[in-house]
Amino acid sequence: MGQKGCAARLGSASAHNWRRVVSLLALGVMLVPSGVVALTSAALASPASASLLSASPASASTILIRSDDEVAPVYQTPGSYRKITYAGVPKLQNCGFDLAAEMTGLKTRMVADRLKVHQIYQTMSPLLISKVKEFQKANNLAATGIVNKDTWLALGFSNYNWTAIDCYQRSLKVNPTMTRAEIVEAFVQSALAYQGSPYIWGGANSPAQGADCSGLVIQALNSIGIDPEPYTTVSHAHPGVPTTRTMYADASFMHVPVSQVERGDLLFYKGSGAAIKHVGVYLGDGKIMEMVSGGGRVADWRAPGGMMPEAVRPLP
Repeated sequence: MGQKGCAARLGSASAHNWRRVVSLLALGVMLVPSGVVALTSAALASPASASLLSASPASASTILIRSDDEVAPVYQTPGSYRKITYAGVPKLQNCGFDLAAEMTGLKTRMVADRLKVHQIYQTMSPLLISKVKEFQKANNLAATGIVNKDTWLALGFSNYNWTAIDCYQRSLKVNPTMTRAEIVEAFVQSALAYQGSPYIWGGANSPAQGADCSGLVIQALNSIGIDPEPYTTVSHAHPGVPTTRTMYADASFMHVPVSQVERGDLLFYKGSGAAIKHVGVYLGDGKIMEMVSGGGRVADWRAPGGMMPEAVRPLP
């Protein structure tokens, strides 16, 4: 628990096998197994705790706990739409991957910068691969052109960053007591945290390290407990994952006409052809939060001619 405390076990509350637990989150309440509510010493010492614990359901702010000890949240997405996991999204796997042809992301950008290959939309291009081979030969490494861990370390990068970079997940910003409006706002604020962040093609890293347009959305979803799988930080750096296009077509998100767009919805844009190339988070009043080649910014939502006809609503 992090602090010394004690526990109070609560009995059954109704024939429906629900237990009513007074909300003492602000006082230091923690849910632990077997229907136990753990109160820190500070919470138990607080005069407010006694009055809250003795309050009637009519006067107390309450949350519900099922018999399996899961909090019944104030808000959950309806129907078959992607659910909020209030414990947070699953931890990413397969971190610390090699950099092969056509891969993108922050590690690719760092290698390119170290070898003085500069492009806005940086990939493991034939030019970069040839520079990697030259470096490998000069350092008695197998000249494969693939950046494995040995090459990464020889370039002067850390062992920690081999697995940490391009494996970031934004921390959870929601809890079961929050309303839909509050969760929408948490989603928007997570997106706005990327104002001024560097643009990294195929990146979905921290605001300090940068992302691209769909990488920003991936991290905003992580922050509200909606698993973005298969659009993860790891997969986003790999070739053959057209994240914006597949996200727009994904039926596990609600789609609404652009005329009904609301704060926290996602707006998608076509490139010079018919393919979707860009996504931004709608803020209201005709503004979006987006990542462009110059970095993260709040901007006008652009001419409707290039906009897809539907918005995606992660929180219906």
